[in-house]
Amino acid sequence: MIRMTPAHRTGDTFSPRKTRAASVVITKLNAVKGHRKVMSLFDMRIKRQAKKSASKNTPSSTVGLVTPALMIRTTSPGVIFPTAPICVMPFFSNTTPVASKNKLLTTIAYQLAGKRTYALEGSIFVAGSAVQWLRDGLGIIKQASDTGPLADKSDPSQSVYLVPAFVGLGAPHWDAEARGALLGLTRGVTRAHVVRAALESLAFQTRDVVDAMAADAGEPLRALRVDGGAAANGFLMQFQADVLGVPIDRPRVVETTAMGAAFLAGLASGFWGSQADLRRARRLDRRFTPRMKPEPRDALYRGWRDAVDRVRSRPLAT
Repeated sequence: MIRMTPAHRTGDTFSPRKTRAASVVITKLNAVKGHRKVMSLFDMRIKRQAKKSASKNTPSSTVGLVTPALMIRTTSPGVIFPTAPICVMPFFSNTTPVASKNKLLTTIAYQLAGKRTYALEGSIFVAGSAVQWLRDGLGIIKQASDTGPLADKSDPSQSVYLVPAFVGLGAPHWDAEARGALLGLTRGVTRAHVVRAALESLAFQTRDVVDAMAADAGEPLRALRVDGGAAANGFLMQFQADVLGVPIDRPRVVETTAMGAAFLAGLASGFWGSQADLRRARRLDRRFTPRMKPEPRDALYRGWRDAVDRVRSRPLAT
């Protein structure tokens, strides 16, 4: 799931539903590679806290629509880049619903201590499933990790665009009848160019939604925070930085959903005292900085927008 958080929203604290529920989360996360030592510490602390709460008959607080990955996304603006087939990009707005002027959806982000926070949300229908299509549908790669090296070998001057509208276009286009297309084919196009176009489509779709969010927010994106399997793809991360013109931050632990669940349980048990502790726990693996100049960046994006227009089921309103 993708999250974009304004810089000024840094002070919220989370109210967990109950310590017992946090213990269940911890038990499930014990199998996550790289977290076993931390999980054992959590488990001991949670058991002590559970006994203490039970003896005092402490009432449970409530958690509204809090997702585990939400826990670490409380600092400077950023978007989490996923590998899931369908991506959702919520932009945290306010404690009152805000209507989007740029074709985003108003939704509930979470509820803390009885106070509800709303978000503006944009959905990308096809993201990681485009890479799955390369592997399972076309058979031109054996595994997702093949995509980066292949894309690096391709000639960028071919200007091939893949619009993966396999099930229509999501935000901000909202065209359920649109269908995918591979554009810019010449005799010189190889499977490497098709792979490159698929990866680039993820970055272009992210820009579509980020631009809509920035327009609603009235301020530009300052940085992009990424997680998930796609974050391991160096080509994609660099291209995402180039097409957005902002730095891309990749953490050491890319399994942010699992880490977010651990953070939620840690706050529930008292293992961590505040979100400030969580911010200090996050470690940066690498920052990808934009290398592309504005002129070629804008030209590439204009090509993408033209490709999207070609697959739409209806013309754009004038």
